[in-house]
Amino acid sequence: MPREVQPCGTYAAYQRHKRKKETPCGPCVKANRERSAKSAGRGSESKQAAPRLEAVKSASSASRGPSPVRTLPTGSPQFDHPSATRLWADVTDAYDLAVHELLILEAACREQDIIDRLDAELQYAPLMSKGSMGQDVANPLLGEVRQHRAEFNRLLKSLDLDTAGAAAAPAADSGPSVWAV
Repeated sequence: MPREVQPCGTYAAYQRHKRKKETPCGPCVKANRERSAKSAGRGSESKQAAPRLEAVKSASSASRGPSPVRTLPTGSPQFDHPSATRLWADVTDAYDLAVHELLILEAACREQDIIDRLDAELQYAPLMSKGSMGQDVANPLLGEVRQHRAEFNRLLKSLDLDTAGAAAAPAADSGPSVWAV
C-alpha cells in the first residue's frame, strides 16, 4: 500500500523537496523551522528559552530589525545551594556589573550548584568502580566534577574581577574562600 503524499507546509513535504533536489517552498521551510525549534525545545508552545530573560518586543512586528533587547528582572536568582547564593551576594555587593557580566556570574553560580551536588554525591561514593570489562576505573563523577570546576574557574576569569583590592583588605573572618581562581 503506497504512502499518502503529504501536502506542502509539512515537514514531510520539506524532506520531499530536498530529496528531489528542489528548492523548498515557503510553507515547507516554515514547517521545517517549526519542527527544528520544537525539537530544540524552542517551540512557540515552549516558554522555557531563557526563563530569566524577557524579550522586549519591537514596536513594529512587520519590520525585520535587530534582535530584541533583553533585560534582567530585579532581584537575585534562586540557587539550590548556599555557596552559590553567597557567591552571587558577595560579587554583586562588591561590584557593579553590566548585564552580560551578571549572566556570566549567574552561569558561574549554577556551576557552583552542580559542583556542590556532585561533591555531595561523591562524599560517600567509592572512588573506583567497575568498567565494562570488570576492570577498576575511576568513578565517572570524578571527571564530571573536574570539568565543572574548570568551567567554573573559566567563567570567573572571564568576569575579570579586580581581586587586588579585595586581597589588600582582609575579610572579617568569613572563612576560606571557595571562589579563589
